[in-house]
Amino acid sequence: MKKNIQSYEIFELAKKYSSEKKFNLALQYFTKCSKFKEFKADIIFEKAKIFYELNELQKSSRYFFKYINISSNQLLKSNSIIILSKIYKLKNKIDKAMALLDSMDKKLVKSEWERERLDISYYKFNDLFRVHEFSGKKTDLIKEFEVIQTITPNNGKDLFYISRISNYLHNYEFTEKLIKENIKLMNKADAFYKNAILNELEISTKTVVLKSKPRGLWIAASSKCNISCIMCFSKDIKWELTDKNIEDIYSYMPYLEHIVWWGGEPTISKKFYEMINYSLQYKHIKHTVVTNGQYMPEKFIDIVINNSIEVAFSIDSVDKKKYEEIRKGASFDKLIENIIKLYPLAKKKLLKINSVIADYNVKEINEILKFAKKWSFRTVSFRPMISKNITNNMLQPTFKYLMNMNKMLKAKSKVEVNNSIQILLDKDCNKNCASKGFCHTPWCYLTIRFDGKIFPDNLCSYYMKETFDLTNTNYLKYWNSKYISNFRQYIIDNQSCSPMCPQANILEKI
Repeated sequence: MKKNIQSYEIFELAKKYSSEKKFNLALQYFTKCSKFKEFKADIIFEKAKIFYELNELQKSSRYFFKYINISSNQLLKSNSIIILSKIYKLKNKIDKAMALLDSMDKKLVKSEWERERLDISYYKFNDLFRVHEFSGKKTDLIKEFEVIQTITPNNGKDLFYISRISNYLHNYEFTEKLIKENIKLMNKADAFYKNAILNELEISTKTVVLKSKPRGLWIAASSKCNISCIMCFSKDIKWELTDKNIEDIYSYMPYLEHIVWWGGEPTISKKFYEMINYSLQYKHIKHTVVTNGQYMPEKFIDIVINNSIEVAFSIDSVDKKKYEEIRKGASFDKLIENIIKLYPLAKKKLLKINSVIADYNVKEINEILKFAKKWSFRTVSFRPMISKNITNNMLQPTFKYLMNMNKMLKAKSKVEVNNSIQILLDKDCNKNCASKGFCHTPWCYLTIRFDGKIFPDNLCSYYMKETFDLTNTNYLKYWNSKYISNFRQYIIDNQSCSPMCPQANILEKI
């Protein structure tokens, strides 16, 4: 009896020191009572927790696995698995963490499991979203939604995350029900999440006059450019944002999730630097800068590297002579030099290529993909050269060649390919892509073009019967004008506005 009392007292004293975060002393006392077999499993569990607190993750995971293998305490075994999943998350082994959580019996720790499982899901999938666009595998997202749709959200972030995926997969009735049942979470959320949840609710209910504000902006600070591309429409345009325009844009910053900076050429614009530096205070915003890659001063390089900003290079040929013929005034050598300067972004998978494809470069697609792999670009986006008349898109002579493009890409590419060219291959492509729902672009985005015109997306201009000039129209007047509300209704009725719909841009993981 004396031995049992002594061992119990030593064990409880060790736990007391552990709770007081006197971890070294606690470990000494756990070692003292380790000879008492009746506490063997409990000591292993307590040591595992201490090493987790000390951030000695290797030791901690080893002790947790030992405990799981020898213990009969189902509650503590479940808690051990949850902490192990946190360790895997800290080690960036997200798939292992997810597999561990999905394989456990969660009945005894349901609320803890739900919080951790949703957090792991957010960690894995959220960065693949750009508002309503998704750059991962849709099949993986469908499987993930089967799990997270059963989880009760705890806060505005949770509610937004589940709603966003539900709407992306066109489960509009589920989204509406989920948000209305958890409306208190929306009302308690900060400005960003409150607006984002309201926006997802308005999408799910097919509301055409919105109370929510835009969540994404494409911003051309000016039409100024340092080269003259043969396909460019902005050569003779002289336009830039006014100070009043910029103040209006700043008023949207608390609600924004994504900004694309384009032009013109943003890196030569004083107003671009003013605006992007201002926007960096809003941590919800993800940024993409579209550039020809010819001028990259140190201040630009510092901004994009220090803030992990995605940079999209416009590259239509990887043959030096042809590149410089297409992008007149550009230097291929300077392009390579500047790609090398941004290599820290390549390691973070934050470099992409945009290629405008026409007759003069369509057979270079393989070479562009090889170039992308060589320089560690994550994504290549092929966009067609198009005009308002689809028959004048400069690709008709090579239509048969394009029919085999998908097979070619799958055979050759080791990067993600966003193949927008296939919107030219089937006049009903938009119906196939949005058959279960409708294009969400006019509910989420505003685009300021190089000439000061406002659109939901640049490709949405194919529906336009009138234009909105930024110098004469503030955003909110446009955002809920009769014209744009009619446009939203048209999309609800027809899934998309035309075969040029950006919803038809399918990202393939190859």
